[in-house]
Amino acid sequence: MVKEISKLEINAQTAPIIKEMAQLLPGGFFVYHATGNEEFIYFNDRMVQYLECKNAEEFIDHTKNSFRHLVHPDDLDNVENEILNQIENSDDNLDHVKYRVITKK
Repeated sequence: MVKEISKLEINAQTAPIIKEMAQLLPGGFFVYHATGNEEFIYFNDRMVQYLECKNAEEFIDHTKNSFRHLVHPDDLDNVENEILNQIENSDDNLDHVKYRVITKK
């Protein structure tokens, strides 16, 4: 029997598993706080490469460690509204939306 996970919880037990899985993904992946300053909790190496940053420190500096500074300003309001709508109408607290990003170069 497989237990279904209703909400993604990042804690001492799940964080290493999430990080290991995220590093194996072929694309960029990140977890962030959807409220407040929208700080990143975690991002994989591919996300750093997508933004054309040299390392995690440069990624954090470029994005000001916030999802809102990752998204192109013309897309931000629509993206945030779509994410909040998905979270409110979902049981798993996850979202997916397409948007443009601002690369370092």
